[in-house]
Amino acid sequence: MKYLSIVAYTLLLSACYGWGYALVKWTDIRDKDNFAFLSVVGIACLIFLGGVLNLVRLAYPVALMILFLSGLAFSAIHLMAYVKPWITAWRAGSSSIQEKMQCMPGHFLLIGMLLIVVGFYAFTLLPVAGFNRGDDFYTYIPRTFRMLQTGTLAGSPYDILGTDSFGAHAFLQGFVLLGFPIEYLQGLDAVFSFALAGLLLIALGKRFNLNWIYTAFALLGFIVINPQSVNVSPIYLGSAFILGIIFASCQLLDELKKSDHEATPIIQIGILGLLIAGLLGLKIHSLCLSPLISPCCSAVRY
Repeated sequence: MKYLSIVAYTLLLSACYGWGYALVKWTDIRDKDNFAFLSVVGIACLIFLGGVLNLVRLAYPVALMILFLSGLAFSAIHLMAYVKPWITAWRAGSSSIQEKMQCMPGHFLLIGMLLIVVGFYAFTLLPVAGFNRGDDFYTYIPRTFRMLQTGTLAGSPYDILGTDSFGAHAFLQGFVLLGFPIEYLQGLDAVFSFALAGLLLIALGKRFNLNWIYTAFALLGFIVINPQSVNVSPIYLGSAFILGIIFASCQLLDELKKSDHEATPIIQIGILGLLIAGLLGLKIHSLCLSPLISPCCSAVRY
């Protein structure tokens, strides 16, 4: 079951990437082939669709499975369209392809380092041996089960949904419970979201043309920070959204700096707004617990 869960989380990441690709396919934004950025955009897109499904009370397992399979289909379509030219150029002995591969040893080293840590977390944290009975069993986990059974996160008038979160993470947890028991729920943040945040750090280093050594220090700093995880709330997922917002903000600034720019960059603004809305839909307290900004909060506190 543990090995199967790793495969399932990999497929879920591919499905998120597929939704991100489907969202930006017909746009003119940069970084259309950036796996990490499109994945976090895809998660924001799923959160938006999840909000619509919850609004109309149709967030049942069948609906979530359709979203998951659709994302995999989009990802497969892009993979075939992206890999085919590379294979053709490689068989033809294109020097540009070979030179590009030779200039990426540091990039592969960073990916390998991240995969080692992600694998360590997956094999040591899954399945989870215990939960926070004060938060998980009374607040967070019941929402996901209620959504899958009733089609909506909405509960009684006395439910605190909206004060601690807007249910975005609970909706994403529904994808885990489609095929796995509750013991694998923590993997959505501790494994899946951790891997995505690490990939976004590497992608940002590449976008800013940083030497891979500087990116390695940033990645090591992200790995060694203790997130103080005490429940199944989104910590690393909040970090991934923050990095995605930085990525989208850079795209918007690049578009605004163009000398021949006349029209308002609606697409870039829309993607940035989608990511901000996705972050706000997570647990509100995760903005203070995120490993990316908790050192700043500690500095202000002391």
